[in-house]
Amino acid sequence: MICLQSCRLYQLIYLNNRTSFSFEIYLSVYVSVSIYLSIHLDRHNGIAELLEILGSIINGFAIPLKKEHIQFLEKALIPLHKPRGVAVYHPQLSYCISQYVEKDPETIVPIVNGLVRFWPWTNAAKQVLFLNELEEVLELCRGK
Repeated sequence: MICLQSCRLYQLIYLNNRTSFSFEIYLSVYVSVSIYLSIHLDRHNGIAELLEILGSIINGFAIPLKKEHIQFLEKALIPLHKPRGVAVYHPQLSYCISQYVEKDPETIVPIVNGLVRFWPWTNAAKQVLFLNELEEVLELCRGK
């Protein structure tokens, strides 16, 4: 039932959390399972709080960003735009995305590609969220 790509994403998130963020193993498993459930099962319990913590961690990333940090952006954070209920945690997700752009303006390319890939063609409220996030990211990049 779970496709191979979903399993690889889960493994990537799990390994990335253990190595990059130096989390305790329990928190690492919680992060991995929470993001997996949010992306694939539309369950958003605790994702907003988790993204707040991740925003602080991203703020502390060293420059230049490591390959693992870019992978985490592409494979975990950007796909969080996909669920129908993204509005529940969108402010925190937008903050995490903007932290990446502030750290490295080059990350705007995968961010914009991801927003276009997950663009909500039939959901006007979600389109407004995406447009606001896109505007914020472009303003951050213009200032650099």
